[in-house]
Amino acid sequence: MLNCTRIELKVPCTKPFRILLAGDTHLIHVDEQDDLRKQELAVRRVRDFGPAEEVQAYWDETIRYANENCNLFLHAGDLIDFVSHKNCAVMKESLASIRIPLLMAAGNHEFSQYVGEAKEDDAYKAQSFEQIQSAARNHLDFASLQLNGINFIAIDNSYYLFKKRHLLQLKDECKKGFPIILLLHNPLFSEGLHDLSRQIRKQPCTYLCGVPDEYLIAYPPARREQQTPDEPTLEMLDFLRAEPLIKGIFAGHLHYQITSTCTRDIPQIVTGGNYNGAVTELFIRNPE
Repeated sequence: MLNCTRIELKVPCTKPFRILLAGDTHLIHVDEQDDLRKQELAVRRVRDFGPAEEVQAYWDETIRYANENCNLFLHAGDLIDFVSHKNCAVMKESLASIRIPLLMAAGNHEFSQYVGEAKEDDAYKAQSFEQIQSAARNHLDFASLQLNGINFIAIDNSYYLFKKRHLLQLKDECKKGFPIILLLHNPLFSEGLHDLSRQIRKQPCTYLCGVPDEYLIAYPPARREQQTPDEPTLEMLDFLRAEPLIKGIFAGHLHYQITSTCTRDIPQIVTGGNYNGAVTELFIRNPE
């Protein structure tokens, strides 16, 4: 049974509608086409996410609920836990079964070969990008979808960074004049979310995008390097702070449900881990 959090969000739109937001499904399938190392990885990952059949059952139920009750399906990334032949096949087949409009953001695990075995950067992602892209229904680097007067935009920030091209593409989307809701994998830093995340995770870093230096200094060196924003990322964050068309941010990655606000009181809704049945249903309607 799904653990569904229901939220009402007021955004200028042409009519009220319902969105199902899921993230961090972490499918852990392998088959005989995958090498022994991959099969051993799948066994280990059961300890984190549960048996592959249970994870799949939650994902199947999520799709059924979206098809029967919602007008738009958003996935915030990490649909699969690692690259395998079976995961890619299940990803492609299951996304094709979604009968309502769909937009998916890329998560870091979409491109993970063996989970944690290498530094995650552009070169690492390139090893599997085309394979994973072929299983998706929208482009995983940047994609937009307009529904009921709102522009939903998915951007790949799965390695805690934005690219220069992302800002240029987003500026072009802003020219359309629609209110915008961003779909990301990694949530954006805010002081409130940073503090809450530290309290919940009890860990020395918070896995957020755009963490300022004064917070990063306490991170372990490897996490500090991983999560330090570069210049294009800082430029994107400056733009998001100033652009009035940005009305909301949906994300995942943290594996727990939490709602916070970013700059200008933009709501940031982080959905919980779908691998254990968490989803977020959003009712979108016009402000009074």
